[in-house]
Amino acid sequence: MDLRDVGTPGDKEWQEFRASLSSALLLEWLLDDFAEENPDYTSVLWSRIHSGLDTADILDEEDPDRDDAVPIPRDDDFQSIEWWSRTEAELLLEQLFPHGNAENQYRDTGRGLVVVALHSALEAYASALGIPIRGPFPKVVKNHLESKSKGSGLSSSTYERLVTLDEARHLVIHNRGSVSQRYVDNVPYNTFVVGEHRPISRGQVLQFGDTVWEVAKILRDTTKSE
Repeated sequence: MDLRDVGTPGDKEWQEFRASLSSALLLEWLLDDFAEENPDYTSVLWSRIHSGLDTADILDEEDPDRDDAVPIPRDDDFQSIEWWSRTEAELLLEQLFPHGNAENQYRDTGRGLVVVALHSALEAYASALGIPIRGPFPKVVKNHLESKSKGSGLSSSTYERLVTLDEARHLVIHNRGSVSQRYVDNVPYNTFVVGEHRPISRGQVLQFGDTVWEVAKILRDTTKSE
């Protein structure tokens, strides 16, 4: 039974949050496991598409009247193929590899998406609790908890981690992951300089996940105590 469908008000929103948090963290585990099991995946996929296009060129020379379909291998061993139209195959290559094959770029971008999803899970939960999201999100949460006499509030370390998550998410969405002056000004103990790319490690993603969970539980407990 899915508790998101049968839960009572208050609990239903919590279960929705848990599902969103789970999806984000599972994506991180998927990225990590996939990188371990198949570290050259994007390079091989790039080769598979190019191989299909090259094969189509050869087939076109042999049979100028054929439909120009492109045989793209479906696995690394080239044992199975999937036929695409040339237009679809060329568009696929353009969409997946606009700047050639850069293995590390995709992993870093993937972790950036996890950061966005983690932040979104917490912000959506706060909004579902009726907290107006106006202004910087960490301050919204902090001010809300401080306004509740029975609220436990945020420790300084938790608040600093929430600020770091909020600013990292802002870089991913608005600045292609490059450090901005805003990031330098707002993130405690920052060591990055303006213009530098801010990489996102697995450890940082998991720490962000713990922070989101901790803040959500505080919000939940505060709402229950009202």
